[in-house]
Amino acid sequence: MDSETKKQVRIEDVNDDKKITVTAKDLKIVLSILSAGASRGLFKPEEFSLIGELNDNVKKSLTDKD
Repeated sequence: MDSETKKQVRIEDVNDDKKITVTAKDLKIVLSILSAGASRGLFKPEEFSLIGELNDNVKKSLTDKD
């Protein structure tokens, strides 16, 4: 399926309680983006608590035992 025919999903429409599976590699990429963005001043001060929560949740997911 090429990118022009893929259904677009609005992030606001995704149920927050929906369970999904992502790879550890994907979570590591998210952490790298957060770290790089924070070091470059990408986030506004009022966004820090949300970014911190995401960072903590991703790290917890990576360290949880199966």
